[in-house]
Amino acid sequence: MREISFLGVKINFTSGEISVLGYKFRILTLVLIYVLYLIIFGNLLCSCSTMSLGDMQEYFALIKQEGFEDPKPKPKPPVASKPQ
Repeated sequence: MREISFLGVKINFTSGEISVLGYKFRILTLVLIYVLYLIIFGNLLCSCSTMSLGDMQEYFALIKQEGFEDPKPKPKPPVASKPQ
């Protein structure tokens, strides 16, 4: 069993290639692209965070103890009075 084929995708284990719709990709290259994607995504996610790690741990411990509730409930919209 050296090759698997399904839905237009062929995986060849002997050459280490994946063929999708006629395009060939090396498995090692795809793994490296995925690892770089995870590093870039993690960097973006952490750089946008305004909480420190200690604050996050306290927040999740509080949620675990008390359950999740919205700290700032949205105000109810004003009820329109009926014209007379």
